[in-house]
Amino acid sequence: QVMKMCYHICVGCLCGAFYWQMPFDQDSLRDRTGVLLIMALNTVFAAIMSVALSMPTQLRIVTRDQANKLYGVFPFYLSQFVVALPFEIVPQLLSGSILYFMSNLRLGFNHFLIFLLFLLAENLTVAAMVMCLSASLACPKMVSQIALLVVTFFLICSGYFLALNSIPVLFSWISEISFIRFTFQGLAVNEFEDASNFQGPVQGNDWLEGL
Repeated sequence: QVMKMCYHICVGCLCGAFYWQMPFDQDSLRDRTGVLLIMALNTVFAAIMSVALSMPTQLRIVTRDQANKLYGVFPFYLSQFVVALPFEIVPQLLSGSILYFMSNLRLGFNHFLIFLLFLLAENLTVAAMVMCLSASLACPKMVSQIALLVVTFFLICSGYFLALNSIPVLFSWISEISFIRFTFQGLAVNEFEDASNFQGPVQGNDWLEGL
């Protein structure tokens, strides 16, 4: 957990250094969009690796206990999820807070809280998804690979790299369950909606319409 904390702090500091104190000009509209997407993606990949790496060790214990008829699969994963909450929430809060103020994202405590809540919600969603995959797959080593495959489809159908109306009909349903799409959209709306303090003709609502 110490290494996990250090990782999140380093990510927050590095991203904050790259996007240090962004001004409110026209170029920063693209830069702000970029850092929001980076945070959404980093949250996903960090949660996948965190849960996927811890599962194989724990599965050996739960398999032994299940053989002794101590408890079922659902109680184990439910308790595991609850116990993992503080270890997922605290690093995410640190990373998000460091980045938010270093990069000079939208002013206002309410916008700061919404930013953190979206990242936390995405983090916990990914953790729950990985646990479900872990419970479903016979080979624990496949969990991270399947999870990354799912995330790849969710990323493609997030509406950023491919317009939603350009997604083939066969895959259009993926965009409706893509947590990357909804996290990124939520972060973008929180950052740009009704923002009129950008220097130049394009303001927050104008930029949102083009995303």
